[in-house]
Amino acid sequence: MATLARYAYKVSKEVGLAHDEQDNNTEAFVKVELPVNDLYANEEYKVAHEVMVLQMIARQMNIEPTMLTPISLEEYDSEHENEEL
Repeated sequence: MATLARYAYKVSKEVGLAHDEQDNNTEAFVKVELPVNDLYANEEYKVAHEVMVLQMIARQMNIEPTMLTPISLEEYDSEHENEEL
């Protein structure tokens, strides 16, 4: 049975995905939710987070995997708690 797993990453400012008020490059944040089997939602979450999903996102963004840093969902949420939708 598939479970929805959430993974979050910090994107290096060198990618140029986000900018601050002075138009300087700044870090960006990415969160993905993927249906995975229970193994990757639980026991193998760290492997999926730090290797498999990270590489998939890097390929989709056409950047080097070193430009992504796995972060906790709590860190992602804290970076976005004051955002307006």
